[in-house]
Amino acid sequence: MSETFSTEGISYFGVQGIRGWSDPPILDNPAVSETLDGREYEIFTNGGWVRMVAWRRGEDAYWISNSLLNTLSNDQMVGMARSMSVIIPKPMRGKG
Repeated sequence: MSETFSTEGISYFGVQGIRGWSDPPILDNPAVSETLDGREYEIFTNGGWVRMVAWRRGEDAYWISNSLLNTLSNDQMVGMARSMSVIIPKPMRGKG
């Protein structure tokens, strides 16, 4: 859970990712798919508001969710998704 500031105060949004599962049920039925800067985004709406933006990298799926009251604008949601980068953690080395 992350936060951003808006004229209505603090808004909380979520960023999620699942490694090794490219089609989780939460990503079924996007309203529209759009390719921006070479990355395909799936945009999910509710009453004209973007409630979630998802993208995939190989077998991994990632998405950003709007606040419960959809306080983030459509442009903010798409902009935040476009600015996300994937960080793959390095495997931990065993002691010894």
